[in-house]
Amino acid sequence: NCPRDSVIPLVFDGPPVAFNQGIEFNGTNYAPIPLGNIRQGEPHNFGFSPDNTLLVTISPEGAGALLHLDQSREPRSLGDVEAFAFAPDGTTLLTRDEAGVESLWPLGSESPPRVLGRSESRFSSDGEWLYSVDPNSRASIRSLAAGGPAIDLGQIDRYASLYGQAFSPDGKYIVTRDNAGSATLRAEQENWRPRALGVISQHSFSADSNFLFVDGAAGGALLYDLRTMTPVRNVGSTRGFYQLARDASFLLTQQSDGTGMLWPVRTNGSVIALGPLLHDTSSLDFTDGSTYLLTQGLRR
Repeated sequence: NCPRDSVIPLVFDGPPVAFNQGIEFNGTNYAPIPLGNIRQGEPHNFGFSPDNTLLVTISPEGAGALLHLDQSREPRSLGDVEAFAFAPDGTTLLTRDEAGVESLWPLGSESPPRVLGRSESRFSSDGEWLYSVDPNSRASIRSLAAGGPAIDLGQIDRYASLYGQAFSPDGKYIVTRDNAGSATLRAEQENWRPRALGVISQHSFSADSNFLFVDGAAGGALLYDLRTMTPVRNVGSTRGFYQLARDASFLLTQQSDGTGMLWPVRTNGSVIALGPLLHDTSSLDFTDGSTYLLTQGLRR
C-alpha cells in the first residue's frame, strides 16, 4: 500500500535462497538493491522506517545494518543487533544486542548512538518519549528530543507495566503498577509527577486519551477525566469486563451481579441498565460511530 514514489517491499516466501538474498525495488525505476543474507527463523529480521526511506537488516551472524533506500549514503553498521524498533516519528532507532544492552541511534545524522544499558524499552506513540524497564524491574522515562537523564518511575510489575497498556494513545499519560498492584498515573503536563490510583486489577485509556478507566480501585471502578485529572464516575463493583465506546461517549460494564450497565461519559446523563448479560462484555460491541450498541449478549 505504499505510494508509487516510495519504496515497495517484496517479501519472498519461496525457497530459502530467494529469501536469504533479499532484494528491494525502488518504486521509481525498479532498480534492484541487493541486501545480502538476512537471518532466518526470527520474527523481525528486517524492517522499514515509518516514511519507507530506511531499512534495517540483520544478518545470520546477528550484524545489523541501516540502509538508505535511495542509496544516497553508504550502509551504516549497527553492530550486534538482536531486536530493533523505529520511533513512530522516524527520528530515532532503538536497538538491543544479544546481551540486552539497548542503544538509541539518531537517524538525521551520523552521530554515535546513546547507549542505555540493559533494559527493555517502548516508544510513546508520538515518538517523543522512551519508557524503559531495567533487569531489576525499575522503570524510567526519558525525553528523546531534550536528551538528559531519565526520570525514575520506581519499582514496577514488569509484565503489567511493560507489556500492558502503559502509555495513553497520544503518549501524554502513563500508568504503572508495582508488584502489589498499586497503580500510579503520571502526565507529561505535570512533568510526570506521580498520582496514586490505589490497588487496581486493570486499566484502559480512551482512544482520544481524554479518559482513563480504572478497575479495582477503592470504592469500585472509577472513570477519570484526564483533562482535569479527577474521577468523574464511580461505576461500582464490576466483574472486570468493560468496554469504552470508540468516541468515549459511553462506558459499558458488567456489574458484579452480571447486569450490563451503560454509563454516559461526556455528560451527566442517566445510566442505562441493560439487564443480565449472557456472557461478558466481549459479546457486545459498539458500532464505528459509537451510535449503536450491538446487543448479541443480552437475555432480551
